Amino acid sequence: YIYIYIYIYMDTETRDNYGAPPPVVRSTTIGYNEEKEPSLVSLIGGLAEKTGMHGLPNVQRSSSHCRKFFWLFITVSGLGLLIWQIVMAVQQFYSYPTTTTEISQNTPSLQFPAVTICNLNPVRVHAIHEAGEDIRSLFRGRESNENGEVNDRPPKFFNWDTEEDDIEDEDFTRSTKFIQYFAALEPKDRKAIGSNISSLLISCTFNGRKCGPKNFTYFSNYLYGNCFTFNAFLSKNSSKRLVSNKPGPLYGLSMTLFINQGEYVKDVAETAGARVIVHDQTDMPFPEDMGISTAPGTMSSIGIRLIKHFREDPPHGKCKNFTSSEIKLRNGFLQELKNISYSEQACKKTCYQQNVILKCGCADPIYNFEGEAFALESAAHKVEIEPCRLDNNTETMCKNKIQTDFSNGNLNCQTKCPPACVEDEYNLAASYSAWPSNVKIVSVHFQIR
Repeated sequence: YIYIYIYIYMDTETRDNYGAPPPVVRSTTIGYNEEKEPSLVSLIGGLAEKTGMHGLPNVQRSSSHCRKFFWLFITVSGLGLLIWQIVMAVQQFYSYPTTTTEISQNTPSLQFPAVTICNLNPVRVHAIHEAGEDIRSLFRGRESNENGEVNDRPPKFFNWDTEEDDIEDEDFTRSTKFIQYFAALEPKDRKAIGSNISSLLISCTFNGRKCGPKNFTYFSNYLYGNCFTFNAFLSKNSSKRLVSNKPGPLYGLSMTLFINQGEYVKDVAETAGARVIVHDQTDMPFPEDMGISTAPGTMSSIGIRLIKHFREDPPHGKCKNFTSSEIKLRNGFLQELKNISYSEQACKKTCYQQNVILKCGCADPIYNFEGEAFALESAAHKVEIEPCRLDNNTETMCKNKIQTDFSNGNLNCQTKCPPACVEDEYNLAASYSAWPSNVKIVSVHFQIR
């Protein structure tokens, strides 16, 4: 114990004035027990009793173990839910979510898109003798009928009960070989044996004004041969881009095509007609992947709707704006056509060809393999790259493996070829009617002659 003495007194003057009794000395003892410092358990218990979390005070105050366990379970569950919500909120924030907004807008005028046409028959039957030995060997000994078509043997009727399943179809094999042989021809030879725009196009008008072969740009496709594009491959700021001011077929592009089925090769073109693709002026068209087919003897009315995509770049999106030097490495079709820009589809086909050249030492002939986009892969082999040969099993198996990996997404093409940040897409709505009418047929025959 510690003792403290306190003396209380009055002086004489004060005592006389107030008549106070004589001073009395009192002693007061103030003391405290010297206890140990509070423990961690007692501090936690005190915090639990005074905290604003309603569950913890109830845990501390509950007398039975069941109640303590109940309130502890409620408190821990609520705390876990809180942590989960915080984690989800942080993850959502760093996932950079975006909102897609679609706006429909009517405008008085629009830039008219590019329109590509291809005859479904890539090679004329009377030009097979100019197509090279490989292609000639596919049709050697096969006679032509009076219309110039190549005749096949009489049709074979299969007995499906005895026919083996794992036998490759002869027509499929012949068509595959033809595509490979045709694609491997020199560009000038492919152009010479296919349709030409002067014979394919009978009449052409745009916005009421006549157009002709000089308004079309040529390029070659491995599946359809010669293709021709109207109003195409013009730079974004070119003053030569056509503008459509009024809706309706009278103010758009109107063409009459002569596909000349007498020049069709039976094993190459199973259907007759033309392939029509509507695309942006700076996009490389791929008729094998896009567009519609129109049949002979019909009038095809095609309405178009422009959809303009604006995508966010990282971190909120995956698009990218490439520089001109980067586009040259990602678009292997610049060697064929000028003024075409970046597109995801062209980039992926270029990426596929780059992998074939790098890993197989040859190129898939269906796509271009010359130019700056393939310089690095070609330099790795230190020899001039040639098309992969069908009679070379090593090259064929290697190319087929690359095709499988590409289809399964096992190459780096998805990462290398993000979508463009600004892209124009055209939705097509087609309707068909019989053509020509009885009163029009005479003038059509006159035009064909």
